[in-house]
Amino acid sequence: MLETTVIGNVGRDAEIKEINGQRYVSGSVAHSAGKDKPTTWVKFMYRVGERSTIQNHLRCGARIFVRGDLSASTYTMRDGSTAIDLTVWANKIEILQFAKSEQEDEDDGDMPDFLRGR
Repeated sequence: MLETTVIGNVGRDAEIKEINGQRYVSGSVAHSAGKDKPTTWVKFMYRVGERSTIQNHLRCGARIFVRGDLSASTYTMRDGSTAIDLTVWANKIEILQFAKSEQEDEDDGDMPDFLRGR
């Protein structure tokens, strides 16, 4: 596998998915190299335990760091063109900046250290 790192903004609120009896947080992150550059969308899958709450903090607009194994596949779009689907099977996610709706809650002291990137 090819290990990669993506830093960008969560595109929509993350959700829990179950695959082969394992729980994963699933979402997408948008990365742009600059104002006039195209945005690259990358899906992420992050294995979590039964009591994990990280998905509650991976909300649309949050800036995150994702590291893991990159997989790519192709699919056919409605117009017949071929597109590439990029997915990072993450082994590390850090929240660099919370979504605007959570920023007021960030300083309340009950946030676990792993969500703060410590």
